[in-house]
Amino acid sequence: MMQRHSAGEFATVYRFMTEGLGLRGSDLLVYARVFSFCQEESGTYFESAESCAAFLNMSERQVRRSLGNLVSRDLIAETADAETCPRGRTFVLRREAVSAAITRVEGGETTDKLSAGKAGGGHIVRGSGHPGHGRGQIVRPYIDRREE
Repeated sequence: MMQRHSAGEFATVYRFMTEGLGLRGSDLLVYARVFSFCQEESGTYFESAESCAAFLNMSERQVRRSLGNLVSRDLIAETADAETCPRGRTFVLRREAVSAAITRVEGGETTDKLSAGKAGGGHIVRGSGHPGHGRGQIVRPYIDRREE
């Protein structure tokens, strides 16, 4: 049975995700969803592939493939959190990757050097002519509420 989502749910795509990490397509959408969960108090992503797929309007296979891609690129890590999700997989953000991507974007780098040779990576084109792009403001997302 498919879970119903509220109209108020959302996942935000930040500039650091596209320009700093070089994400696009399914990987970008799944990363934005993982990121949104990791901003909650638990700091972990524990949604089922079925629920994520329904929210993002993609197949469960695409979600699983994207999660695998994000793990292999060291952008998220799988954790063993039986308390939060006793029957499924849980993931956390690799905060180092987020911080490095934000630094790259704020520094004005136009190429994603970490992922240019990897799936989903490549050159970033600035000033595409699209309204609101080019010299827009950079929003620094909140990365983690917990002190380490």
